[in-house]
Amino acid sequence: MFIGVWAILVAIGGVYGGLIWSSNNVQTTKEDEFFPGLDYVKTAPITIPIVRDNQVQGYVLAQLVYTVDAHQKQSLPIPLDVFLLDEAFRTIYGSTTIDFEKLEKYDLTEFTEGILKNVNSRFKSKLVHDVLIEQLNFITLDMVRNKLVQRH
Repeated sequence: MFIGVWAILVAIGGVYGGLIWSSNNVQTTKEDEFFPGLDYVKTAPITIPIVRDNQVQGYVLAQLVYTVDAHQKQSLPIPLDVFLLDEAFRTIYGSTTIDFEKLEKYDLTEFTEGILKNVNSRFKSKLVHDVLIEQLNFITLDMVRNKLVQRH
């Protein structure tokens, strides 16, 4: 009986000591300490048709994340997402250098920095601080057709 009580007390003491020790060693860092005043905003997914030789070849599915000054974002009459998605659409749809059928490595830094520069130039101010890629996929027209056939 004494050994059982002793084992329970040792176990409880060990757990308690471990919790106290780990809570003292946890580094509490706030995201605001690294990027004060910035909000991370995830855009809605966007689908962009890829047209070559006057025919739809497939679709690019994209979703972006951007950082913006929280105070400036609240003062805008129109959501910033509208402009960011418009620039992404224009960049991908208007690109003649990306062949999604034979996809090579694409300079994603150039892509995101171009969106960043164009959005900020529209506002003549540095509203957007960074653009990140959450998702960027290409689906061929055949893949879309096969998916539709599978549903029926």
